[in-house]
Amino acid sequence: MKVRQLLPAIFVLTAIVALILPGCDELVTERIENTVYDSTLGAGCFTCHSDDDNAFLRPKAQWANSKHASGAHIDTSTTCDGAKCHTHEGYISTFDDVIVPGPAYSAIGCFTCHSPHSYDYEIWSDTLLRKLRGANEGGFDTLANGVIYYLDDNDKSIMCVNCHKSVYGGSDPASGSTEPVLISEDFGPHFSPQADVLFGTGGYGFTDTTAVPSHKEAVENRNGCLACHYGTADGYRFGEHTFRLRDESDNTQYTVNCNVNGCHAAGQNGGIMADLESAASLATISTLADSLETLLKDQNILDSVGQVRTGLTFQPELVRMLFNYLLYIGDGSRGVHNPNYIRLLLTESVEQYATLPVVANFSADPTSVCVLEDIVFTNSSGGPVDSVIWDFGDTVITDTSAAFTFTHAYENAGSYNITLTAYGLGVGNISSLTMNNYITVTADPPVAGFTVNPADTTGDYPFIIFVTDTSTGGESRLWDFGDPAVEDDTSSILQPSYEYGAAGIFTVTLIVTNPCGADTATHNIIVTEPASPTAKASEAILGKE
Repeated sequence: MKVRQLLPAIFVLTAIVALILPGCDELVTERIENTVYDSTLGAGCFTCHSDDDNAFLRPKAQWANSKHASGAHIDTSTTCDGAKCHTHEGYISTFDDVIVPGPAYSAIGCFTCHSPHSYDYEIWSDTLLRKLRGANEGGFDTLANGVIYYLDDNDKSIMCVNCHKSVYGGSDPASGSTEPVLISEDFGPHFSPQADVLFGTGGYGFTDTTAVPSHKEAVENRNGCLACHYGTADGYRFGEHTFRLRDESDNTQYTVNCNVNGCHAAGQNGGIMADLESAASLATISTLADSLETLLKDQNILDSVGQVRTGLTFQPELVRMLFNYLLYIGDGSRGVHNPNYIRLLLTESVEQYATLPVVANFSADPTSVCVLEDIVFTNSSGGPVDSVIWDFGDTVITDTSAAFTFTHAYENAGSYNITLTAYGLGVGNISSLTMNNYITVTADPPVAGFTVNPADTTGDYPFIIFVTDTSTGGESRLWDFGDPAVEDDTSSILQPSYEYGAAGIFTVTLIVTNPCGADTATHNIIVTEPASPTAKASEAILGKE
């Protein structure tokens, strides 16, 4: 009999054996207590899987197109608490309360969330894939600020909330302080605070925010996050296991789950949404966020590219404004997850800017000038500055604008005190700063001169001289001792000394400068070879004679 004729018989035999031997779920997990090997050549797996069943291949390909599958943040497993949310092993260790050995961490995959092979099932089917790890935990989680996250007992979004929540509580990021607050490197709610935003919490409410409607009502009893982020997909680009609501290749947006009864169906809450930007409230939120970002940059708590300036101290109200902005940025939905709450936080933060106290501050460049030379004064005052008054020591500028810079020149020599008074938007919101003798003005160029000790500047080496600057009008000086054998033979102090170690004629040069000019003085030093011992002895004898 040929091998081809034996195949049907072999298949029937393996099917019978499969009914007796453990199924693939037990083989994968080794749940039984004795050593098992699959003598059926894997035939037991086909009681659940078939080669024309796309139910597993399609989600796997979709998942590969999701940000979760990228593994881009696996390296954070050793630098922060990243293993918990950025790796397969770290997530299971945390959520199942078991120890999964590291550091061989891997990217999040199918069995990070699904556990179809982890238990002994009498009957196995692909419906078991719908059972999510931890979905039967009662639907509760505690957010960083103590708020209980709960939608319903079987809320599958608990899988998401385990990582997509604030790390730090935001009830009062300035800890009730009225003094300047230091911005640490880990300041802010941290990334992905979607659960907090959905529940209308996590930000700092300058007024009572508890009565603000949240978006959680729309997803209660609808599997929470999955109510919007899961649904019939368009290929592998968005929807279902990509969890994306936007095709980044052509900006197509998935809004099917938004346009349902009770949410954005016809005639409800603004009507059917063609795209996520069509909601009028989101346009308002975007404008508010841009305004708040500009204010935070103006106050130097954000740098020019929008990064938090850590290691510096800022007024507590400004710190609270920053925290609300970071909550908006970290959520990443541009307000979609909770438009009412985000709009209120941003509105209050922008309005709070007007109540910040002004803090006068300024600088000047240069601070030492010649008469009639321009000095650029820069107003760097903090807070909502409405107007300023400059007192330059020789004149007062009652300019009502809060000009960023002002140029001034002095007609007479002398030292000048500078005072800047800044006026805020509110009554009595005034701050003043005075810097005494901040500006030095010179009328004439310097005259260079110096003395040398010893006065007789001729001698055998090693020959040491001491020089003293006798210049007038000089604000800075540079000595050059003219020694070609020594690379660093210069000095800028008032009375330096120098030792010559070889014979020669050396020119000592002094250059003095001030804002009005420079002048130079020189003096020659003659250094000779020391006499030999024989010559010295002869001279001594002749001298005695």
